Amino acid sequence: QTCALQIYSVYEKTAYREVTEECGSLPPNFSRSQIIKRVNYEDCGFRYLTLIADISLEQKESWELVSNDGETSKFTWFPKNQLPSNMHFGFEHVRQYL
Repeated sequence: QTCALQIYSVYEKTAYREVTEECGSLPPNFSRSQIIKRVNYEDCGFRYLTLIADISLEQKESWELVSNDGETSKFTWFPKNQLPSNMHFGFEHVRQYL
């Protein structure tokens, strides 16, 4: 159990770093308790852990998405029943958990 928690902790820290790199920051006042699902999957020989978090409307509205590489320049929130079909390939592994 302790080993599994340490591994998740490393993956979570990596995920937080990735969000910060692509979005400029984590959502305001983000808490680990907002992670509602961890989805593991493998694709093309790579293993992925995707964290699904439930953030409040207030967090969404106050989150200033800024990216040095422009990844969030066309960012838009979508209702989960109106998601576009051209999402990142990994999204298909997590869509069912929304």
